[in-house]
Amino acid sequence: MSKLIRKISIGKNYKNDAMHYAVGQEVYGGHVICDIIEEADKYSIYIKKKNEVLPWKDFNKNMAVSVEYNLEYWQMVEFLKHATGMCGEPHPNLFWLIVFAPIVSYTIATIKNKTKKWKVFTTLL
Repeated sequence: MSKLIRKISIGKNYKNDAMHYAVGQEVYGGHVICDIIEEADKYSIYIKKKNEVLPWKDFNKNMAVSVEYNLEYWQMVEFLKHATGMCGEPHPNLFWLIVFAPIVSYTIATIKNKTKKWKVFTTLL
């Protein structure tokens, strides 16, 4: 959940007067922004240096805020939903493949085996 927001901009005038904070941006003496998290009443920015993660800034939701979400995360979530059948749409998924692939393979092998024996039998007549 912590990787949903990629960038946050605080301020009324986005291009000229807003402060922009992005995950991966270096700030405050060698620290790097590692997470931007949306909470019930605020946005929190966390910074990291070496293995230490610290809360850095909080902005309440009453301020002029522009949020950019990490689209790669949403693409991954959508793929996983469809692959596992959790999307709610009626289509084959991984579970369907795991359950029915052996049955289909067995049926095909049995049909091939029966037709091969039938051809041998008809040639003997």
